[in-house]
Amino acid sequence: MAATSLLLRYGGKMKPAPNVPGNTDAERMSNALSMVLRVSKADLLKKEAQLKRARAKKRTAKKCAS
Repeated sequence: MAATSLLLRYGGKMKPAPNVPGNTDAERMSNALSMVLRVSKADLLKKEAQLKRARAKKRTAKKCAS
């Protein structure tokens, strides 16, 4: 019941699970945590800025098309 309400709240769209290497669930979880925790703050900020620019570009293109 809770999952259904979450899906409805977020437009019913689910993102696919990321592809993390590993043979078992525990190994995949460990690899996923390692991937997240080893990223530097500078890299995160750089990626965030890139995504922000892409969203802004998409938003302006959408407004111009209307």
